[in-house]
Formats: sequence, structure tokens, C-alpha cells
Amino acid sequence: MLLQVQKRGLLTLPKAVRDQLRLEEGDVLEMETRGEEIILRPRARRKLSSVRIEAGKLLKAAGSLGLGGDALKDTEAYES
Repeated sequence: MLLQVQKRGLLTLPKAVRDQLRLEEGDVLEMETRGEEIILRPRARRKLSSVRIEAGKLLKAAGSLGLGGDALKDTEAYES
């Protein structure tokens, strides 16, 4: 596969490569050179999302962590 260096050193990764590696706009690639080779590797994605939980539900969930270990009973206790 051939790529052409554009103005200011820009390269365009073909869509097939972006799709194969699941690259999206804004993803970061790590670049390494070895002799005459250029190696690009996708960096691990760290997409963080915030979660809102009402304080009462959070306290109830925290309490369920200390229950007896019976998943069904613990779930029923949490949901009631």
C-alpha cells in the first residue's frame, strides 16, 4: 500500500485501514522509527464517561456489598 506525503507532512490513512483498526477521529497513534521504517500503533483508548447515581441508591448499593453472599437474595434486597 502506498501513501503520499502531503503538505506539512500529512498522511491520510486509507478507510480500509481505519476500519480494520477501528480508528476514529481524535484517536492517538504512537509513532516509532526503525532505520528506514515508520511504525504506527494505535494507543489504548480511554473513553471515560460520568455516571450519575442518586445518593440514596448509592448508599443502598454500598449496603448490598456487605450482604450474605446469596446473589438472588442480595439482588432482591437491593431492588426493594
